[in-house]
Amino acid sequence: MKKYMLFLVAMMMSILLSACMSTEKSDPIVLPEEENVISISLSDNNATATCTDREQIGEILSILMDMESTSKLSVNDSPGVDDYIKIELSCADDTVKTLFFYEESGTAYVEQPYQGIYIPAPALNTIITDLLSNAEVLSQA
Repeated sequence: MKKYMLFLVAMMMSILLSACMSTEKSDPIVLPEEENVISISLSDNNATATCTDREQIGEILSILMDMESTSKLSVNDSPGVDDYIKIELSCADDTVKTLFFYEESGTAYVEQPYQGIYIPAPALNTIITDLLSNAEVLSQA
């Protein structure tokens, strides 16, 4: 009987600890429909690039839709890191969805303000790097 009680207490403790340690994932990212996006603009401190190519817009949106949610919260208008790339999805109805791409501790993230923080596929970094390398350099005034 003592072994049974000890086993029961151990099971209850395991259940209690696992419930306390569960991490809630971010809400799903909210993006416009692909056909509504007319351009995607990327900007960092040095350059800005705008993509209007339908195929590339589709590729970027596909990566953004398939991101892994994290348990990190987005509680500000912009990320709490110094270096980030601003991604603006301009839509046919004159609305703009803003996202931020950045790296922290060797991991790439996409943050949608007040919605969540996500881990994108490595292909997003490649696309962003390619677009910004061919971008218009901002004047240093």
